[in-house]
Amino acid sequence: MSGAEVIGLISAVVGIIDATLKIYNAARDAQGLPDEFRVVAERLPLVKNTLQVARDGVEDNPDQDSVTSMKGLLKGCEGRALSLEKIFKVVMPPESATKMQRLCAALGTLRKKKDVETLMKDILADIELMASNHTLTAPTRTKVVEIIHERSAPAQPATTSNTATNNGPGMQNLHLGRGDQNINTGSGPQFNRGTFSGNVHFSSPSQ
Repeated sequence: MSGAEVIGLISAVVGIIDATLKIYNAARDAQGLPDEFRVVAERLPLVKNTLQVARDGVEDNPDQDSVTSMKGLLKGCEGRALSLEKIFKVVMPPESATKMQRLCAALGTLRKKKDVETLMKDILADIELMASNHTLTAPTRTKVVEIIHERSAPAQPATTSNTATNNGPGMQNLHLGRGDQNINTGSGPQFNRGTFSGNVHFSSPSQ
């Protein structure tokens, strides 16, 4: 098996991923799909792009051991991609589908949502393994890793701040940290929590 054959196998997987993406984009009722399907569909361009980068970076004369390993990896990835495409075809009927066909498709999404998650997870794992295979050039292996890590990293939560506005008369006392807040808004001394020695006298409140 030569480098050209590796390129052919990668191209086959790219074609399957592209077909699955087209099925999703053409579906009239895509907005009604479970979140699992939308998440998987959103990752399809990442898979396609990464495979294209890998395809363009195959060594001219890779060693046979690396090629054999890559062949098994790509065959497995191809099978998972075909399974994913098949599920999308079943759960996303064409616009001309009957009401009964749409009902069956809707029921199918509930049964298949975990399957699509697992398939996508395994496809991404296959691509990560490709990044360690010496059928690809060293710069390509590095690029594949960078793409996967950059685009699959979870979004950082936005930094929030606390703002308080007092638009009326009087004082505004805010405590945004930890611990006690002791406030004396009248006259006279303030005794906060602590230890006191001797007698403590309190005057009677004025009437």
